[in-house]
Amino acid sequence: MVLLERYFRYADGVVPNLLALTVTVGGWPLGIAMMAADAWPLRIAGFLLTSLALVWSAYYLHEFAHYAIFRSPAANRRWGTLMTWINGSCVAQFDELRKKHMRHHIERADVITFDVQAWLRRAPAPVRALVLLLEWLYFPAVEFLMRGFVIARAWNKGGRRRLRVVTVLALRAAGFALLAAVSPVALLLYFAAYLLMITVLRFAD
Repeated sequence: MVLLERYFRYADGVVPNLLALTVTVGGWPLGIAMMAADAWPLRIAGFLLTSLALVWSAYYLHEFAHYAIFRSPAANRRWGTLMTWINGSCVAQFDELRKKHMRHHIERADVITFDVQAWLRRAPAPVRALVLLLEWLYFPAVEFLMRGFVIARAWNKGGRRRLRVVTVLALRAAGFALLAAVSPVALLLYFAAYLLMITVLRFAD
């Protein structure tokens, strides 16, 4: 552990972070594999493990954005990028996410490009009613609207950004297709775990 202290920002964070990162990085694929099992006890355990890994990856993304885990900024960026791939925020690059988050702290405001409330006020009444209904049912429709805007904004920038969008979406779609081929139940459970992650983050934030 003494050798590892030189890499971590805080000496007393070595053991807790090693354990938590192991659960996050290892628990994500393990949980998915368990959800693909035939036995429902394993599926439920896998659902809980996957949900935990997703939630922790989101909070670790925040900590890596603050360079709070490792001494080296490069190490924080690498691990932060890994967290984006786990929790699905990988369309945007880590440095972009970090820059926007730092503005949130400096300006003491949520810095957003897409005003979803203004968009909903201008939207047709049936669309607005559907979004309200979904939110009432604890389906995070607004969150998915925001994510859709992030993808569209990156696409509209063209060039390498458009290539990144295509690559990321293709890789994740292939992963979901493979999971569906192995176990449609696992795919549904993964989607449920993802919804649970968003709900937990919304309550906590």
